Amino acid sequence: MNNGFTLIELLVVLALISIIIAIILPKISISPFTLKAQSLQLCNDIRGIRTLKMTEGGQYRILLNNDYYVVLDGTKTLKTVHMEEENRIGYDNSEVRFGYNGAPIHGGTTISLHNDNLEIYYEITIVPASGRIKLIKHN
Repeated sequence: MNNGFTLIELLVVLALISIIIAIILPKISISPFTLKAQSLQLCNDIRGIRTLKMTEGGQYRILLNNDYYVVLDGTKTLKTVHMEEENRIGYDNSEVRFGYNGAPIHGGTTISLHNDNLEIYYEITIVPASGRIKLIKHN
């Protein structure tokens, strides 16, 4: 009159649950979330160097590449961010730099972040005169 489960029964149930999870998990894509997170991170880094330039001076800038970007103060690397495997950066100008008044040095620019497998992408727009930075999602 044992009311509990045997060890073998518990192992069989755990094995079945593991197999079900292994089948379902690859179909769940987190790509849209990583694309949004990396877009927000780049947008915040751009806003950060703009604020630092207006408050501290210095030679703050961001250098863009397709797979990564680098935040610099002069020649000193402050931060390097690598994109996730399928995320890419598209840009008009490979350098983002601001003046003391917060306006971009090279005029306004648009930076796009997209995933090779998704139909959505994010655009970061830097307004030429004011330096305002906007993040927009496109479907």
